[in-house]
Amino acid sequence: MANAQKAKGSALELLLVKYLRPLFGEHVGRGVAGATDDRGDISGLTELTVEAKSYGSLGDGINAGLRDLPAEQANNGHRWGVVVAKRRGKGRAEDQVVAMTFGQFCDLYACALDGLEYERVRVLLEDRR
Repeated sequence: MANAQKAKGSALELLLVKYLRPLFGEHVGRGVAGATDDRGDISGLTELTVEAKSYGSLGDGINAGLRDLPAEQANNGHRWGVVVAKRRGKGRAEDQVVAMTFGQFCDLYACALDGLEYERVRVLLEDRR
């Protein structure tokens, strides 16, 4: 059973990397599996730790990811951390759920309103619709 679950997690990570690279660059990749200082499942995103979870229950995946995030963020020295949880029956990266603590969300949103440059990424996302 563990191998099947690991395969689901790897498939989600690969799906996310494939989606993120055109937006943020070829340096985006999968984290190092089995590292003693876990840094999350997706690497190469500035100030953001990403933990990917593919559980049978969306809530279980989010809860497990939120438990893992603080240590991974600390290992990365990142300001923000998110859990990307796989939704049943949804195979596209953009249809998955992203969760973070409300405190980190407020900090992220305040930074976005403060004029961080997201125009290039916004245009790329618009083109995908």
